[in-house]
Amino acid sequence: MKKKVLSFALAAVLSAGLLTACGSDASTTAAQTDAAAPESTAAAVTEEAGSESTAGQEAESTAETAVESKGKVTVAATSVPHAEILEAAKPLMAAKGWELVVTEFTDYVQPNEVVEAGDMDANYFQHITYMESYNEEKGTHLVNAGNIHYEPLGVYPGKQSDLAA
Repeated sequence: MKKKVLSFALAAVLSAGLLTACGSDASTTAAQTDAAAPESTAAAVTEEAGSESTAGQEAESTAETAVESKGKVTVAATSVPHAEILEAAKPLMAAKGWELVVTEFTDYVQPNEVVEAGDMDANYFQHITYMESYNEEKGTHLVNAGNIHYEPLGVYPGKQSDLAA
C-alpha cells in the first residue's frame, strides 16, 4: 500500500513539475547556485517502507472535506526545485485523500538518513547513481521508488565556437 501511495505521490510530483515554470527570482537564485552535489532526482524509500504498513493509514472522515482521509506521506526534499514541486503536488494529493508533509533539507545526507531511520517515508533530491553510491558507502537500504525528472542543463560556448574546444 505504501509503495502505491509513493508511486502516486511521485506521479503527482511529476505532473506538478510539468506545470511549474522554471523561473527565478532573487530569493531562489542563491539556493540554486549552491548545488555542489548530485541533484538530478530519484525518490528513495527504505525497503521496509515499501511493505504495507497500517500506522497512520486508518481512514477518517472529517467535517471540513468530503474526501476520505487515507493517511499521511512524509517526504524529505531539498529546497529548490524539489520542495517547491512537492508544494504544488499537495493539493493533488489532498484531492485523493492523502496529506503530504514536506520537510526541507539543505544538504544531501540528512534526507537519506531520515528515510533510512524510518522517520520519513521518502526523499526527493538525488539521482540513482548517488543513491546507489550512498547505499554502498553507508550500508543503507534505500531503493528507487520511481524516476522523476532531471533539472534542465545547458552548455554555453562562451567565447568558443567549437564544442570540441
